[in-house]
Amino acid sequence: MNEIKSIKDIPTEDWMGGGSPTCAGCGPEIGLKLALKVLGKDTVVVNPAGCMTLLCNYPFTPLRVSWIHSAIENAGPTASGILAALRARGRKMNVVCYAGDGACYSDDTEVLTESGFKLIKDLKAGEKTWSVNPESNELELEKVEKLHKYRFNGKMVGVKSRYLDYLVTPNHNVPIWGNNKWGFIEAKDLKVRYKSKTNRSFKWLGKTPEKKYYIPKVKVKTSEKIIEKVPIKEWVQFLGWFISEGCLYHSKSGYLIRIYQSNDKNRQEILRLTKKLGLNSFECNRSVDFQSKQIYSYLVENCGKGFAAKKIPKWVLS
Repeated sequence: MNEIKSIKDIPTEDWMGGGSPTCAGCGPEIGLKLALKVLGKDTVVVNPAGCMTLLCNYPFTPLRVSWIHSAIENAGPTASGILAALRARGRKMNVVCYAGDGACYSDDTEVLTESGFKLIKDLKAGEKTWSVNPESNELELEKVEKLHKYRFNGKMVGVKSRYLDYLVTPNHNVPIWGNNKWGFIEAKDLKVRYKSKTNRSFKWLGKTPEKKYYIPKVKVKTSEKIIEKVPIKEWVQFLGWFISEGCLYHSKSGYLIRIYQSNDKNRQEILRLTKKLGLNSFECNRSVDFQSKQIYSYLVENCGKGFAAKKIPKWVLS
């Protein structure tokens, strides 16, 4: 594909001929005509239901490239499937998909990536994000192939509850849960439904780790006890308590790890857990505290410091 810097660089060869049944001056048709000039004959056009489907009323068509018609909600998957099949056969072809306004999320949407939550506008192609397989309900890491950005003028559809908060364009497919399986409807249809359910539990296929976990050593100036390895089960439980309820303090007096818990029973469980890990912990009025530069350093690097920076370590997610 040659770079086009001005009108004189536009190829003269046309891959859309005369005889089009669309309206005179149709914007989408002109756009497709120019796009095909750049992309050339080795192109497949995926066209969801709409007025552009008038281009190819059998047995006549102005297009001189391959073309396929699909339902509106299937345009993206159709294009992805064609591209995957072409790659499997070793054929280098362009796949163009007409898909309305793009069916987007707002740019302040957060996406769970392999390295933690990121704004969707900050994602880059090649990064991996966590996705739910609608067939198996399993969490899977999927590679970001491409990113698309669109302007949208109109009212978007917002959903906000205790566990959900998102803003999408009206034609975006959103997942709903019913009869123990996933289904999809357009966001605009949420407003006419009495109730729509979703599922917050997913299957997680992880690897069984070693029975012991090794914590990196650090240099200390005091007689602080350095822990070499800890039982994996108790260590993961501790990380869960820290990520959900813990905080870190560093001052001249040392490195403090504090896990807040007002429930007496839970506080005793945290105390028992930290003792089993070999930590010199003690119970306060509403928390369990202990000092350790080694554990402090590990938590800062692997779990983050501060509420907004908290994350689950990668090795736990695997």
